[in-house]
Amino acid sequence: GWTDKYDWKGLVPFEELPHSYNPKSGFVSSANNRSASDDYPYHISNWYAPQYRIDRIREMLTEKQLLSIDDFKRIQGDHKSKLVEKMINRINYVVSTIDNLNDVEEKSAELLKEWDGILTKESIATTIFDQFYLELIQNIFLDELGEDLYTDFIKVEYTPYLAIDKIWIDGNSEWCDNINTENVEDLEDIISESFKDAVAELTDKYSDNLKDWQWGKVHGLYLEHPMGGIAILDKIFNFNRGPYPVGGGSHTVSPYRYDRNNPFTVNYGSSHRHIYDTSDWDKSLSIIPTGVSGIPASKHYCDQTQSYVDNEYRNDYISRDLVEKSAKYKQVFTK
Repeated sequence: GWTDKYDWKGLVPFEELPHSYNPKSGFVSSANNRSASDDYPYHISNWYAPQYRIDRIREMLTEKQLLSIDDFKRIQGDHKSKLVEKMINRINYVVSTIDNLNDVEEKSAELLKEWDGILTKESIATTIFDQFYLELIQNIFLDELGEDLYTDFIKVEYTPYLAIDKIWIDGNSEWCDNINTENVEDLEDIISESFKDAVAELTDKYSDNLKDWQWGKVHGLYLEHPMGGIAILDKIFNFNRGPYPVGGGSHTVSPYRYDRNNPFTVNYGSSHRHIYDTSDWDKSLSIIPTGVSGIPASKHYCDQTQSYVDNEYRNDYISRDLVEKSAKYKQVFTK
């Protein structure tokens, strides 16, 4: 702060802010990704999501000329991963070169080889991949960063993804070398180690029966109330709800995400989903993760949750007539 070298120099002119107006693609899309091109002349921060979700969204938006409400339901609930698509061939190749795989490792390798990259609730390969990715992050970065800095590093969802993206594209990096060993490890060494670590961790945590590794069995949505952290109050009032088995993950369009320090407990997802029909607003749809009441004893506390995890919707009427006709309660405010 002793010089003005890094002080703000002014504001970006309004007409030069990132924007989109009637684009040739016919749509505008965003998924927390970088909103400007690589040659944009102004700094707009470095904290934005990797391209996986937005690439998948745009892929589906361009599948056909005209999209229906059902198409948008499918898009919002999509569980196909562009991250998996990007990484799986190299993973499968490296794993195929590992000698002396045990029985569980061989079965795991076969599941990854046959996987279509869709994170369904029934998928076992999904669990193997996500655990592999956790091990990959740790095996690449922990030795250089140390425990404290590494813990802070993985708290920021996007940072490890973006770093590994670059390592994956480059094919290697000094980060891949484990500074605690005499050998000089490369990316393939880290992939091999991470695969074996993942299988060992899942076996220890769940069992050596791979059916116990199904994504929906280990990957559940928890709805936690601020008061639910007090055990006795939660027991009396049933504040917290879940787990609800869910597919998807942080790298799919439907983003069911978990804290890396507490896999695979889902504590993040779409706060609401909306589909608006501008030709007839009363055909619009929406859904939220819980319900419209904040009172645990109310039947409306979590009466939308099952529909939410099943990617179903409710009518979201706009016109006063239909809003009044569909209303179940009426609240009157008086002076």
